[in-house]
Amino acid sequence: AGLAEITPAKVNIESMIAEGVTTAISSATDVGLQASSDRCAYTVSVATTGESTVSCALKGNAQVAGQKIQWERAADTTAGVNGGWTCKTDVAEKLRPKTCDTAI
Repeated sequence: AGLAEITPAKVNIESMIAEGVTTAISSATDVGLQASSDRCAYTVSVATTGESTVSCALKGNAQVAGQKIQWERAADTTAGVNGGWTCKTDVAEKLRPKTCDTAI
């Protein structure tokens, strides 16, 4: 559920980067998320280089409460190659989304 909540922000962040981010962004609402939800406390960081993180500190039962799931984007290269996104989490492997196999 946490990954599903933060994934739409990737599209908004990519649009912002394509249009040219001139100042760093650190507000969840600036990338189309609510300030928080019943499932997540959000943290957002978008640098002018394109390097970005959108993170969900999970709320819920003892198995996941306080753990994080996040999308990280590498900075664009000077050669004009766009940075790629990677999902990272510290949630137990058996509970992780399949697209999120990298540990924080």
